[in-house]
Amino acid sequence: MVIRSVNSVAGGEDYGPVWLDHVSYNLIRGITVRDSVGFLRAVDAHYNVIEDALFDGSQLYPGSSKRGGIYIAWSTNNKILNSTINRGTDSLSLIRSDRNVIHGNTFTNAGHDVWNIKCGSFNVIRANTVTNPQQKLGSVFDCEANTTSWHDNGEFAEARAIVDATRRNLIEGNVFHHSIDYYSTSGGNGIQYAGQQGIIRKNIFYPNNVGLGMTQYPDEALYNYGNRVYGNVFHNNRCGGVAVTGPRGTDHIEDNVYKNNAFWDNKGWLPDTNCVGVSPAQILYRENFGGHRFIGNLIASSLGRTLLRNEYGVEEDLAPYEQDGRILRSIEADPQFNAETRADYTARTGSPLIDRGEHLTTVRSAGTGRQIPVADASWFYDGFGITGERGDLIQLEGQTGTARITRVDYAAQQITVDRDLEWRAGQGVSLGFTGTGPDIGVYER
Repeated sequence: MVIRSVNSVAGGEDYGPVWLDHVSYNLIRGITVRDSVGFLRAVDAHYNVIEDALFDGSQLYPGSSKRGGIYIAWSTNNKILNSTINRGTDSLSLIRSDRNVIHGNTFTNAGHDVWNIKCGSFNVIRANTVTNPQQKLGSVFDCEANTTSWHDNGEFAEARAIVDATRRNLIEGNVFHHSIDYYSTSGGNGIQYAGQQGIIRKNIFYPNNVGLGMTQYPDEALYNYGNRVYGNVFHNNRCGGVAVTGPRGTDHIEDNVYKNNAFWDNKGWLPDTNCVGVSPAQILYRENFGGHRFIGNLIASSLGRTLLRNEYGVEEDLAPYEQDGRILRSIEADPQFNAETRADYTARTGSPLIDRGEHLTTVRSAGTGRQIPVADASWFYDGFGITGERGDLIQLEGQTGTARITRVDYAAQQITVDRDLEWRAGQGVSLGFTGTGPDIGVYER
């Protein structure tokens, strides 16, 4: 099936013109959908590809209904590629859906989320440009009771919360910019996040209300653990680069690690004026700072050195957190981006970003071959078994060659690569790099 152009009829269908329920193995290329109720609906749909499409103007915009966009539920191995999605409500939703790829799209303006993943795992959100001055940009959550109970989901509808079920999603190489201004860190996030064991890497966040909000609340945001956030740029966000919530009660916030990110001149937060204020704070926390570790990041502001703030308390230096291991080996310096006012976050010659990054993990024991035992395999991606996806190119400390990951065994803490290597115990392992070590931020010089 190849669909070229579809427009809604006045008084239209109940959802929208593209209906893929129980439909699989189809190519939909060059479609145009305008002024519909919703853009596309796919329940129990698998291995479909939608590419070079234009979805523009839900009749429900600017409301917050999940019916006003691309709705994919209980569906696997679908791809949305190189398309434009404009003026939806939740413009793209992945609900109870695994191993889908959202790549190379331009998202503009949504009444609620631009895109979201809810109780779905092993999905890839890559190389998209996302902007939404109406609301927040992306969301990753579990499912509260009403998320999956929509009546049109038929036999799949579940009137219950589904938690600890949003695992191993990869969000990389996206540009998140211009979310709504908001009075606190709970709104206008580039990504509002409460998933498990995900990878958020090589993204640019500017200027949003908050770049990345690592949140907690019942029931859809109680499990926020094991995530790896690295190689991102957070610049000029209005209320901090990253806002984190620490554990309390019976929630699960733990083992979230942030490495090789560049936090520069985010505007911070002040108790009297909230997000309207301007302070040096680059990282904000609510409740407590537990469950989060920041290692080898550039964290700096042209306004001063109180770079951490309790959202309901005072600004703090990083030094006390260096002592207890929660913030380690930070660089406090102007990153010397080539042209930050034009969102060019490549590094100038002499930048402190160059070769100053940390290796992502280390090798546990010496050996040769293709199966490498590592201290922490959670940093790496092997393609998740998705057709057309390939694993990371990795490089060992002190070596110049790279190898491609073919499998990550997260339980055994082992990566398998496509050629024989030799390694020593304690040797660093990173994505491929030039120079003497990996760079901080998005780009490798």
